[in-house]
Amino acid sequence: MCYLTFKEARALTASGQYRRMPVSRELLSDFITPITALRVLRAQSRHCFLLESAADSAGWGPL
Repeated sequence: MCYLTFKEARALTASGQYRRMPVSRELLSDFITPITALRVLRAQSRHCFLLESAADSAGWGPL
């Protein structure tokens, strides 16, 4: 995984080499849910997605 600063990301997009760039941020929080975070992001742009992963499949419901 490559971690760029905002300035570095802007420079890459300004170069014209890339048209799209995925951006991610890890939030460690006990007071907001993933859905709440998505609602906040969606208020700014419809171009956002929530990707989650489970630590193990034992926590999953019936498949």
